[in-house]
Amino acid sequence: MDNWDIKLIVLGEPLSQSRPKFRSRGRNGKPMPFVKTYDPSANSKRDFLALVQEKAPTKPLLGPLRVDCYFYYAHLSGHYRTGKYAGILKESAPVWKDTGKDRDNCDKFVLDALEGVFFRNDSQVCDGRIMKKYSENPRTEVYIKKL
Repeated sequence: MDNWDIKLIVLGEPLSQSRPKFRSRGRNGKPMPFVKTYDPSANSKRDFLALVQEKAPTKPLLGPLRVDCYFYYAHLSGHYRTGKYAGILKESAPVWKDTGKDRDNCDKFVLDALEGVFFRNDSQVCDGRIMKKYSENPRTEVYIKKL
């Protein structure tokens, strides 16, 4: 992973963008005059940004960008051997994570979290790779490069 302008690694299970929620009733149960939309991932995005804030550029990057996002998930308990060899992965343990969170929702979460700090707008992202794999070290890796 050479020649990248910014490299970010956030330890822990990767997160994904949740669908927006809608509220049509107030706290007292009475109908509101309008439907309120809110982002249930907002707090998680703030936390993600706080973890990488120290690597932020002094000004958001401008122009076209390539952003690669690699999502590494913890192996499931069924991927490990038992008994005398407990804690060792089975040879049949999968490498690629093809269930659970959609990769585009994971990518959207990262781009939304970094928007306004690392780059002006996520519409600047013109190229990039998204990958979901299993790993013994769950993490999210983000690589940003000006094109």
